[in-house]
Amino acid sequence: MPATRSAPARRHEPGTFLSPDGLMPADGPKTVYKVLSAFDPTVKGHTVGLSKTCTDDFVDKAG
Repeated sequence: MPATRSAPARRHEPGTFLSPDGLMPADGPKTVYKVLSAFDPTVKGHTVGLSKTCTDDFVDKAG
């Protein structure tokens, strides 16, 4: 029987990567890029259009 994952006890704690409303914090895309650049050679040294790839459009449309 495959293992199942239970829901986390807390939905959001300050300093975690989860957002209670699903929105990306203003500095979120830059932080993600910085972290990925530290270890992923396909990201490091490359320009990424953060304003195009990290948006709140999906959340906004879900209303």
